Amino acid sequence: MSDLKKIAYSSIDEDIFFSELSSGLRLYLIPKKDFQEVYAMMTCHFGSIDNHFTVNDKKKDFPLGIAHFLEHQLFDNGSQEDIAQQFSKLGSESNAFTGFEKTHYYFSGSNNLLASLDLLLTLVSKHTFTDESIKKEKEIIKKEIALYQDDPDNRLYEGVLKNMYPKTALAEDIVGTNHSIEKITVKHLQDCFSFFYQPSHLELVVIGDFDINEVYSSVSTAQKKWAIDKKQTIDRLPLSLQPVVKKSSIMMPISISKLAIGIRRTVSNKIFSMKEKIKIDLFFSLLFGWTSKDYQTWYDKGMIDDSFSIETTLSNRYQFVVISLDTNHPIAMSSHIKKKIKMVSSKTDFTSQQLDRLKKERYGEFIRSLDALDVLTQQLIEADDSFYFDYPDILMSIGLNEVIEAGQEFLNHSELTEFMIFPK
Repeated sequence: MSDLKKIAYSSIDEDIFFSELSSGLRLYLIPKKDFQEVYAMMTCHFGSIDNHFTVNDKKKDFPLGIAHFLEHQLFDNGSQEDIAQQFSKLGSESNAFTGFEKTHYYFSGSNNLLASLDLLLTLVSKHTFTDESIKKEKEIIKKEIALYQDDPDNRLYEGVLKNMYPKTALAEDIVGTNHSIEKITVKHLQDCFSFFYQPSHLELVVIGDFDINEVYSSVSTAQKKWAIDKKQTIDRLPLSLQPVVKKSSIMMPISISKLAIGIRRTVSNKIFSMKEKIKIDLFFSLLFGWTSKDYQTWYDKGMIDDSFSIETTLSNRYQFVVISLDTNHPIAMSSHIKKKIKMVSSKTDFTSQQLDRLKKERYGEFIRSLDALDVLTQQLIEADDSFYFDYPDILMSIGLNEVIEAGQEFLNHSELTEFMIFPK
């Protein structure tokens, strides 16, 4: 236990045990007494937008969808039983998903924890790729692409991203395109696996009722067997920001129109701390959320419904806000939202009472997340600059003027776009 650092959060009765192991793997253990299930997630810092980068100053280019393709391939170990079936035999449910910057592999179960952890470590530490498995995978992913293209909500999000980030990997679906995945070869997968599936690019979170010493010892022993290449220096190339596409639309067989307003920050070199992210989240919730007068007016008039959502995404490499909704009045709602954004750039009518109500709501969501192991694990991974358990103290320390200043600064360095889907 001497190499484990304990951070105690007495106000919420939670502890985090953290260690950066000799291989570079970062390990987080969160004990949860009397929980029946243990949840573990391995995260690789390699995602869909990482198809152009340098290794030791040599430029590397890969087809779109390579990270997601690799995620699929790691579950196919060439035997009659794939990795998911092996987890199932141990009494664990497993899955994986790929995001813009990270790929996540996880399992949950109540038995055979050490064996399941060993299998998870094996999954990301060694693999053999074959032409046969790649050929089979391409057909599977083509079907996945077709499913996404038939999903109106996916098309809405993809459409507004295309408008905000034209001619970049963010403009394409995480799974890639039929054209791009046809280009993927054994060498592409081997190279990306050797570049990114190194312990220094990985994080492991384990949450539940388990013996901390036992898990720490087991993972520490297993990671020492890793073949590590410490000579690699990987630099991700910045997104090439083009002017936003102001508006676009498509038609689909849907019963009600869909609208997405994208707000893209034009200066992408700012690093957003957890506090900055919370301020931006609160600002747009005050502006368009359920506490605002306009929201209530639009809702009462039937112009919006419960589909109305606000999503803030603040990475070190890209920052944007998406407001999406189903509405029978897409053109009018687009005009209302844009007008409100323009007006709030210089003045607001927010109140401390509104902010306090939002803070209480966010705090409640945080407390509920502590008992939702899948949500908690994801939040712990996404809190890049601090621990997720710091969230309530940071939240409560934020004042109204700070929120307004952060939001107005964001809007003053942003461009707007709209994407609509109309019924056929």
